[in-house]
Amino acid sequence: MDKISKAYEVLYPGEKQTVANKTVKLSILLWTISVLCSVILMFHDPSIYSAATGILFIIVLHYELVNSAVGSQEIKILKQLEKYLSAVRHSYYINQMVEEAVEDAMENCGYEMRIHARKIHDIITSDDPEDEMNKYKQTAPNKFLRLFLALSVTVAEYGDEEVDGQSIYLNNIKTLKHDIHIELMKLSETKFRFSGLIFITVIPVFFLKTIKEWSIVNLPELESFYLGFKGIFLSIIIYLLTVVSYIIINQLKEVHSIVPKDYILLDKLLCISWINRGLDNYIEKHYGKMLSMGELLKKAGDNEGIKQFLLKRILYGTLAFITGVLISMGIHLSNNQYILNTLDRKSILLWQELIMTILFALLAYYFPYWMALSRKKIANLNMEDEIIQYQSIIIMLMNMKRISVFTILEFMESFAILFKESIQECINDYNAGDIQALEKLREREPFEPFQRLVDSLIVCDKIGTKRAFDEVNSDRRYYQDKRRQENEMNLATKVALGKLIAFVPIVTTIGLYLIVPFVMESINQLMEYSNEWNMFL
Repeated sequence: MDKISKAYEVLYPGEKQTVANKTVKLSILLWTISVLCSVILMFHDPSIYSAATGILFIIVLHYELVNSAVGSQEIKILKQLEKYLSAVRHSYYINQMVEEAVEDAMENCGYEMRIHARKIHDIITSDDPEDEMNKYKQTAPNKFLRLFLALSVTVAEYGDEEVDGQSIYLNNIKTLKHDIHIELMKLSETKFRFSGLIFITVIPVFFLKTIKEWSIVNLPELESFYLGFKGIFLSIIIYLLTVVSYIIINQLKEVHSIVPKDYILLDKLLCISWINRGLDNYIEKHYGKMLSMGELLKKAGDNEGIKQFLLKRILYGTLAFITGVLISMGIHLSNNQYILNTLDRKSILLWQELIMTILFALLAYYFPYWMALSRKKIANLNMEDEIIQYQSIIIMLMNMKRISVFTILEFMESFAILFKESIQECINDYNAGDIQALEKLREREPFEPFQRLVDSLIVCDKIGTKRAFDEVNSDRRYYQDKRRQENEMNLATKVALGKLIAFVPIVTTIGLYLIVPFVMESINQLMEYSNEWNMFL
């Protein structure tokens, strides 16, 4: 409920009643569905399998409904912003006053946009616009609202200029509208292309029991497999594969969450002295490796620290090992007839279970690392788009009065996702030496298009911002078309990868959980018949 509230607070800044109403409505819907599902499952089939599938269903349902509700509001605001900017442009063309244009355009805009438009107008007309603008940036739902505010504050404070007989402010609004249009197309296309993949991913888990019962009816000898450790272990692997596939697909289709992640449990555990001290010692002994891991987390766009990441891996591995041991003990303590009682066979079985449990724990331990690698690969697909977004910002800023490299960096930082940490460090070091800070920024990010952008920033003070980015400005249409093309190519790559991952659980279920047991049992029976026939002869 707290996450839902935070998401709506970002979308409706200062509207406490609206935030409360929407949070309560969505929360009641989610909890009603959750309770109904839990009651149905409890009465229909009170088992561990039903509990596990019920929990997965509730988590997926919560996540999808919340994302759908918040995502729909974000798209709604973007559409309203696009219309609002047209009204601002028309009004400014007539009266040449930013404050009046922002206020006049509020008349016909939607409710959500009116909230932000009123906030923007209050900031422009306040005694300290810069301070108020910085406060608003902390809650603004998308980068386009932040950029429009900054452009408006700058023009209101320092005045507008004309380049080639055209107003810079009007041209910037036109460029901003074009970027919003591209973003809306990307969001709509992403939603359409990824529709159905979530269903394909999670559906196999809900049919494991049906497959088991059908298999046992058709071949009773399979009962020892499905009710033994191997069958249970395989069903857990399928369950985990489903969860992992679901997480990766959501990472592929999401652009960026408007609510930053928090790690409350990990932070509390790190407050325990012996845990914190143990992790410090491990980091010191493996300092080089930890630097690489920190770089991986940064490239993956993860805001957790190295200590938190290490602790999470240890927790995952420990919990997986304990779970494996408990499952094994549960099977043995139940005196299941499918667990052989001869000492030799039982000893072999225990060793097999121990090896599988250790393997399960190792997989869980490396799971966060593999997920970070996957996020890094996904982030690499988005790098080019972020660079083109920076170029669009620079095109809007380069002709404005009193623009500086530091101001450009601040604008870039407010839009940054993948390069955010490096740009923040450059801003922090800028006063100690501007050229050195920019050169350090260039060294920290080996991505070539980003380095070319930094090279232009370095020469700004020598030849001027306009000349430094003259190539970007002259090829404005080219970069806009390139951004649209890059979006289409990146989306096609993500969808292809998403489809591949979505079918992993269903292929594993059909192959390993259904077909392989039948084939193995058939081979065993054939071998037995062959031995009996040889003995008869």
